[in-house]
Amino acid sequence: MMDFTTAQEMVLEDVSVIDEEWVPNLDSLGRVFARDVRALEDLPGYDNSAMDGYAVQAKDLVNVSSDSPVRLRIVGEVRAGHPISRELRPAEAIRIMTGGVVPVGANAVIKEEDTERDRDFVLCKISVGQGSHIRFRGESGRAGQAMLREGELIGPAEIGLLAALGYERVCVHRKAVAAIISTGDELVDLGQPPALGKIVSSNSYALAAHVLECGGIPLRLPIARDDAQSLTNRLEQCRNADVIITSGGVSVGKYDLVKRTLEKFGLEVRFWKVAIKPGKPVLFGKLGATAVFGLPGNPGAAMITFEQFVRPALLKMMGHRKIFRPRIEAEIDREIQNVSDKVQFLRCKLRDESGHRIAEVLTNQSPGVVRSGTSSDGLIVLPPYFGSAGPGEIVPVQVLS
Repeated sequence: MMDFTTAQEMVLEDVSVIDEEWVPNLDSLGRVFARDVRALEDLPGYDNSAMDGYAVQAKDLVNVSSDSPVRLRIVGEVRAGHPISRELRPAEAIRIMTGGVVPVGANAVIKEEDTERDRDFVLCKISVGQGSHIRFRGESGRAGQAMLREGELIGPAEIGLLAALGYERVCVHRKAVAAIISTGDELVDLGQPPALGKIVSSNSYALAAHVLECGGIPLRLPIARDDAQSLTNRLEQCRNADVIITSGGVSVGKYDLVKRTLEKFGLEVRFWKVAIKPGKPVLFGKLGATAVFGLPGNPGAAMITFEQFVRPALLKMMGHRKIFRPRIEAEIDREIQNVSDKVQFLRCKLRDESGHRIAEVLTNQSPGVVRSGTSSDGLIVLPPYFGSAGPGEIVPVQVLS
């Protein structure tokens, strides 16, 4: 039985960043840059006003105050998108709107609220220095400069910058395709009324949702029955997947055929059984370049093993740098213990109370409880032989949302 940290490290050593593709600007949201993005030209491409006001020559506004304003003749107006060709001369002002091209001869902008209009003149009530309220050409980036770096996550701000830089398409890491196979004679799919002894294959939907949340593409296959041929048939449908995730059938029961069938199919097993609770019988291996994860069938155990092993692997494959959920410290609300040789995960609900982060430990920690995942947003992580802790004591918590 492998220890938890070693198993995590082995998974990440065995998976590689997948290839890249070019996608439309907006489709890159939530993806990771596969290459640096460089400015095609200076940004902005011209000097423009940062304020509504008047373009002036700074030397005309020296030692100016509200008690001693300077009177300048207004000789034109510049709106955003409508530059003018007239050159500004001393003792003149050109009204300018935010984003307007600064006229030739002007080297400062005075804000409109610091002026007073007097027919064809403007009274300027403060001094402004050269360059005041001007966004200069290239101040946000020079042509050829790396503006966005390989490995960075693309959010709305990055989408906007890509558009400002003129990029209609961008090079990102491809989304990982994860084939999902739930196994078991007891399973039925949605739309089929479960008879006595049957249950809906909820894990396949939950795991597909987890893959989507990671930014991957889930390929949810039909249920594999508890016989080797049925599972083999499903595996034949996974040949183009980057990852295969099975659910159920990885323990040591008579009909737990997943490990044996995968090995006959060519799986190179890296580990089977990890010192964690729940989720001990988790399996990991490689089918050629495809990573294979055999997760337990209990919903709680399947979720926890996905979080600890599959999610970091998928994120690494898609180029992410931050691949682990954040960990915090929180006060527990009741007594807990771990006297075993395994890392124990306890589902909890996090809340803030008078400046303290409280972890409410769920009463029912059974890995078979379907609803437990909807009631928790954190996992208390207790190391082997942790002992016990009482209400108010601090424990590490992995934040899930």
